[in-house]
Amino acid sequence: SMTPRHQHWDGYHVKVSSTSSSTQRGAFLWFGGGDEKNDEQSDKDSSSDSAIMANLDSVSKIMDSMASFKASQRIGERTGAALQDLQNTLVEGTAAEGKVKITLNGQQVPVGVQIDEAYFKSLKTQGGKEGVDELEVALTQAMKDAHSKSSSKLEEKLKSVYSDLGFER
Repeated sequence: SMTPRHQHWDGYHVKVSSTSSSTQRGAFLWFGGGDEKNDEQSDKDSSSDSAIMANLDSVSKIMDSMASFKASQRIGERTGAALQDLQNTLVEGTAAEGKVKITLNGQQVPVGVQIDEAYFKSLKTQGGKEGVDELEVALTQAMKDAHSKSSSKLEEKLKSVYSDLGFER
């Protein structure tokens, strides 16, 4: 039927045509209307009060999730800044009594290798496979050392960020 329905919402009388879409009716329900009764008592009806309370609860949940989103954004920004800072932090791992050095940034990206020239010459004179093996072992040890130091820096930095944001472990 095309007869308009009458809604009551906080003392306002609202006319809704029966051709209104479900989204318009949904909006009325969200704001506390939508009671199908046409009598004046619907405003005082307890179901109307519970609908209003449910709507306030929904608004509260939306506000909570907005606050949570802002907190997530803040965490993302601070973490991003920390990672950028770590990119500019250099960590050095060593082996063979400091004659082999591997440099990583704080994000664990390799940025350099240094091999002492005298050490390298001694490996060459040792001859063939033994010299290569020793150099491979020294490079691997230096990488592990650098990785360990870099991981510690990363963990330290992130703990600091999360601590500043109020997240204690």
